[in-house]
Amino acid sequence: MRARYALPALLTLAAAGCVRAPPSAVRTQEESAKCELVRTLMQEPLPRRYLSQLEAEGKEGPAPVLVFLRDPEEGLLERLFVGEPTCEGNGYRVVQHILTDSVVLYLQPTGDTDYAFDVQRSNPTGLALGGEPKGTVRRRGEGWVASSL
Repeated sequence: MRARYALPALLTLAAAGCVRAPPSAVRTQEESAKCELVRTLMQEPLPRRYLSQLEAEGKEGPAPVLVFLRDPEEGLLERLFVGEPTCEGNGYRVVQHILTDSVVLYLQPTGDTDYAFDVQRSNPTGLALGGEPKGTVRRRGEGWVASSL
């Protein structure tokens, strides 16, 4: 008898908007959007130059890239990705921790979907709050558009 009422009740909740995508599905979509942002930034001249330098020095495998959100007023850095990222591209892989020379991207929100970005080459003991912005990246439709300063 209960099973007979379960399906109509579930459909009623879904129609009312009470059924949401599971948190893991939402998180996967968010992480995918973040990865697309990183891919856009890694095509800019300075990040490409840092990747080339690491490759020329004989670093094996994809270069590690660490990505932070920066809040200079609070003096805080927050990792962009939650958990271990699965984001990679041509010659790089996004990581949560660096053990060697790496490319570090610093994103500072400048609007709802816009960021100023800085990129540096760093090592685990050389991490800082970042420097002056090297460019901006803006959300355009489903993608991102970056411009270097």
